[in-house]
Amino acid sequence: MDPDRRVHHPILQLFGSIELLGATGPVPPRAAKQCLEYCAWLLEYPGRTAQAMVAALAVAEGTRRSNMSRLRSWLGSNPDGEAYLPDAYTGRISLHPAVSSDWQRLQILTSTGVNRASDDSLSAALDLVRGAPLADAAPGQWHWAEELRTDMISCVRDIGVELADRALLAGDLERARWAASRALLAAPGDELLLAARIRTEHAAGNAAETERLSLQLAAQARTLGVDLDPETVSLLQRVMEGQVRARLA
Repeated sequence: MDPDRRVHHPILQLFGSIELLGATGPVPPRAAKQCLEYCAWLLEYPGRTAQAMVAALAVAEGTRRSNMSRLRSWLGSNPDGEAYLPDAYTGRISLHPAVSSDWQRLQILTSTGVNRASDDSLSAALDLVRGAPLADAAPGQWHWAEELRTDMISCVRDIGVELADRALLAGDLERARWAASRALLAAPGDELLLAARIRTEHAAGNAAETERLSLQLAAQARTLGVDLDPETVSLLQRVMEGQVRARLA
């Protein structure tokens, strides 16, 4: 494992390819991707019953039991011998508190609100973004997680825009460029992030990239059949034509 990715307890990576790092047991020879989905569901909905799990994941009880057994073996135990997926003697299923996800860590870093979090916290949050949420889940899989996926995209978008705006105000064009580009991994084609990239390249005097991004954003809106935000329209006029077009109040 890359030293930079070494972890002390299991962490489920949901940005980009779905991976489980830090597990102490063997990867199951079958249904490993289903086990990852079970792990994600348990992280999002701790303390639920087996019946709730069956309903949410749309699986048979026998399948659920088999995959839970595989996940329990895969996660293994902590150094004190405590199972990362304890037996649910009370009927309520929860993972060990040390098991987490990159999404949970991102939420902790921005728990005070994206607009109140420090630059370092926002940068650390964007460092967790390796791609789009649930990038290698096939359409139709993880059907219960659509709201989760949307929340993840929206949060990363907000972080990228906030950090890019702060960096532009400080004259740090490299950080502004990185923040918007990193967030675009999770939210490809997002209007606000592309606008941040356009502002950055315009401030850097990079006319060719400013034009390319502006044309990309305008073409994207035409393809999708949507209207650009009025602020985005004004931005495109300013960087492409040198000023905002006159209009009556």
